[in-house]
Amino acid sequence: ACLPSRSQDLRGHLLLAAQDARHPGAALGGAVDVEHTVHGTRVALAQKLAALGQDVRNHEQHELVAAGTCRRERHAPCAPCERVESETIEEERRKPMNPIRLLDLFCEIVRIESPSRHEAAMAARCADELRGLGFSVRFDDSAAQTGADTGNLVAHLPGTAPGHVVLSAHMDTVQPCVGIEPVVEDGVVRSAGDTILSADDKAGVAAILEGVRSVVEEGAPRPDVTVLLTTCEELHLLGSGALAPDALPAGAPCYVLDADGAPGTVITGAPCHWTLEAAFAGRASHAGVV
Repeated sequence: ACLPSRSQDLRGHLLLAAQDARHPGAALGGAVDVEHTVHGTRVALAQKLAALGQDVRNHEQHELVAAGTCRRERHAPCAPCERVESETIEEERRKPMNPIRLLDLFCEIVRIESPSRHEAAMAARCADELRGLGFSVRFDDSAAQTGADTGNLVAHLPGTAPGHVVLSAHMDTVQPCVGIEPVVEDGVVRSAGDTILSADDKAGVAAILEGVRSVVEEGAPRPDVTVLLTTCEELHLLGSGALAPDALPAGAPCYVLDADGAPGTVITGAPCHWTLEAAFAGRASHAGVV
């Protein structure tokens, strides 16, 4: 099960302490139990150790720690394990986004009840996250038009290089969304009960928050970043429809993370329809009859 209630930053803790090799499913190189695994990191480590011919059953007293060492009581570190662990941790750190932390954040925010017009708790959580990354955060006046308990969230982070980019998602969900409990099964996150998962659109929100956090932590040159999280999307886009014309920087590309498809898919259009109301004056007649 996904248990993100341990609200710790997992960047420095990419590896769980190895369980006793006698525990079913816990030994590296054996069957992988999600309950005793930190996403794919431990799987990758197990595969590398297996390639080296390291049998973890002969290392029952080993303990994998975040520093990348392999320790045994009363014995020197195991050099092959120490090297492989260190390399695996470094590979995880070089990834553009931290998949472990992303999953942890997603499982946390799907538990926040936020049906349309009741997004305040979700908005407060997102605002805290963004302020912690150095963003200035404000809420617009759209609540007066939408009837929501909060306005759209607009956050801005000054850049260190020319340019401006906007990232957007929506905070509200359809119902039933009370008591959502996410569960990871075979690498897929599902709802455990008779509720939605609320991946629409909290998957987008989580991706944005982890994305900007990774960029900030990397410290590389970046343009200005504006994050727009809207309300009432599930009610015919009421939140974005009430957005002030000057709320976003003119000419800046805006990426809306709210769609299906493989990662990297870019959608530039969508089906729509026009509703027309017309009043005809004259004598009623059948179509085509003059």
